[in-house]
Amino acid sequence: MKRPVKVLYMRVGESPEVVTIDHSLEAMQHLVHGYIELVRLSDGVDLWCNEEGLLDGSLPNRFVREVGGEIRGDFFIARTNDDGATVSIEDRDIKRYAQLFKL
Repeated sequence: MKRPVKVLYMRVGESPEVVTIDHSLEAMQHLVHGYIELVRLSDGVDLWCNEEGLLDGSLPNRFVREVGGEIRGDFFIARTNDDGATVSIEDRDIKRYAQLFKL
């Protein structure tokens, strides 16, 4: 059974929004419109983006200092538990990253 995961979703040109998805590869790929790439941020938050964003002509989305440049295309952030599974983002993360990534 797939469990729901709350993520902070950043669409190109839009404000961040909290969405709930099924914990599945298909749901994650659907959000980023392609193959997913994981970027681990310094505070235990994971950023998931389209690994081919530069190659497929995706529009620039946000500059992310920790990756040393801009993320292209839609992306989302979530957390990972001690077992390595993707889990819901925490309220404190939502507050921090919604402010950081606001337009």
